[in-house]
Amino acid sequence: MFKFRKIYIILGIFILLILGAVTISNAEEPARADMSNIEFEWTGYDESSHAGLALKVKNVDYVEGNYYYAYVSHNQNEQLNIQDVDDITEAWCSLGKNSNEIYNLDSIVETKGDIYVWICEFDADSTPKMVVSAKKVERLEQLPLGERFIATFADDNTYIHCLEVYTERKVNVKIGVISDKSILEAIKNNQNNGYQKLLDYAKSAKSIYNGTLPHMNSKSIINSLNIVDGEFYYAYFELENEDGKYYPVEDVALYQGYVYGGSKELLDEISWNGLDKEEQANAPESGEKEKDNTTSTNKLPYTGAQSVIIAGIALIISIVLITVKLKKYKGI
Repeated sequence: MFKFRKIYIILGIFILLILGAVTISNAEEPARADMSNIEFEWTGYDESSHAGLALKVKNVDYVEGNYYYAYVSHNQNEQLNIQDVDDITEAWCSLGKNSNEIYNLDSIVETKGDIYVWICEFDADSTPKMVVSAKKVERLEQLPLGERFIATFADDNTYIHCLEVYTERKVNVKIGVISDKSILEAIKNNQNNGYQKLLDYAKSAKSIYNGTLPHMNSKSIINSLNIVDGEFYYAYFELENEDGKYYPVEDVALYQGYVYGGSKELLDEISWNGLDKEEQANAPESGEKEKDNTTSTNKLPYTGAQSVIIAGIALIISIVLITVKLKKYKGI
């Protein structure tokens, strides 16, 4: 009897273990946010500056009581340890209904490489799960050419500020005279490719200045240059990229020489009067007829007139002959 009781006890324990395993397997998974339609949108900028960008997370319904952290990197294959909660809370950016932006991205945006985002979700029991892995985000398109830098070249100082970055870096600057009037015409007439033409021109054109200047304020460089009043100049800017470490930023601007007394300056407020006068000087005078290349100055042979004269003479001779014959006929 004791043997059977022992067997029953073992069977009971075995059944309980099986039921426990089934219960555990049938337990509901912790609620997780649906990230299938997630999108990212650049924010924190306006039409005049792209410094201090952030990424807004869209199309996500966060689960109440869960915690979310985002990580951004250039390395698509980066191995991340989501088990280290302290590391994530310190190094990652916290997300949620009340904080739906990924910020402090200057080091990522300004350096070269693609941009990828990871999002880790912690449930109520602090169990982590990677819900977004290495999702690529397209870079924000840079400001239009001619609007990426602000620069003044005066006789007392030089000021250069890049509107694409937050971190200050040195700027390579090249200045020269614009001899191609078609580029000036394109910019004057607001053609879409005007500044692209000027950029291409500036990279290969001769220069009156070529050097590296600090970001923001520095001493004047104009006093050492031969600036002509009313002349048109280009200024080419390129942020130093430290052998490809930083994402490239370049720009070009149009200036006009202004000389007054013993001072000189490059102005970005352009007066087109000089260009208009040059166009008027090259235009044909009023009432002057342009040469018609389709008209020949050589005299054409009088082929038609000669034919008429010959025909007239032949007709007269014929009339005379007929008259003579008629007179002879009457006299017979």
